Amino acid sequence: MERVSVCRAANADIEELNAAAPDTPVFVLHLYCRALLNQAALRACGYTKDSPNPPGGEIQRDRRGNPTGLLIARPNAAILYASLAKGPKLPPEHQLNSTRHFMRELNRLGLTSIIDAGGGFQNYPEDYAVIDELHRRGEMTLRIAYNLFTQKPKEEKEDFRRWNQCRPATAPSVDFPLDVEKSCDASS
Repeated sequence: MERVSVCRAANADIEELNAAAPDTPVFVLHLYCRALLNQAALRACGYTKDSPNPPGGEIQRDRRGNPTGLLIARPNAAILYASLAKGPKLPPEHQLNSTRHFMRELNRLGLTSIIDAGGGFQNYPEDYAVIDELHRRGEMTLRIAYNLFTQKPKEEKEDFRRWNQCRPATAPSVDFPLDVEKSCDASS
């Protein structure tokens, strides 16, 4: 019963998204467990009646088998990240402008600090270049704490080494043992 009401509410929201942005792909993420995509986003992702459910995810369908626009992450959010990656990407100047507007809106609501929980195939420093550029320009209106997660198993040490080398000159130094194996051996 609860699932039916969630699906009905999602379909109503998708209809609103379709009406508001018929030609612009819209992706609305909800708690890393589901996403709403309008028809333009479904087209951008290439999701059709013939698209199989990807491993670890479900494309919700109507009675005729057409994607409704509701994506469900089961057992993880891989379908959501993969779908988001298929969408159009703004040019850098538009990304900078959009991020400034987003920060101002958060400031308007009284926020001065936020946390980026990381994950979602976000890689430092590549996917944080916009924030780094705003920082260099002195245009940050929020303090942002990052939780960075390595993305490649067995290459964690290299990620940490690279992150420390990419650190902005104004950032505090991070002290951690880069040679994890020797550090662990020495403590025994």
